[in-house]
Amino acid sequence: MPDQGGFTGIGVRMPQYFFRIRNGRYSGMSNNGIEAPDACAAWTEMTRVCSELVGSIARRLKSNSEWQMEMLDEAQRPLFRIRLVAETITDGVAGSQEGLALHAAGPTIPDDDDQTVAAFK
Repeated sequence: MPDQGGFTGIGVRMPQYFFRIRNGRYSGMSNNGIEAPDACAAWTEMTRVCSELVGSIARRLKSNSEWQMEMLDEAQRPLFRIRLVAETITDGVAGSQEGLALHAAGPTIPDDDDQTVAAFK
């Protein structure tokens, strides 16, 4: 169906959703929203955009910091949030640049056989 300026074929306007990015104390929100038929479609678009960004974000993420992407509704209330958190786990490592070992502890995720596997080892 061709773009009809946010209106569906039956004349009903699709809701708008907005992205907000937070990185530490900095926060920014998109001025131009995206149109999606429902929250499920907005979630799908959010995960697509996040997947394009997360590699470069992770490479620049500092220890003990957090990056967030939120999807807001038309009233600019958060609907969804994806967080990327970097934590220093080992004592004494945070202040030392030499010999710094990266320790990543990720969530467990179900695989296709409903087994759990460690996301990072």
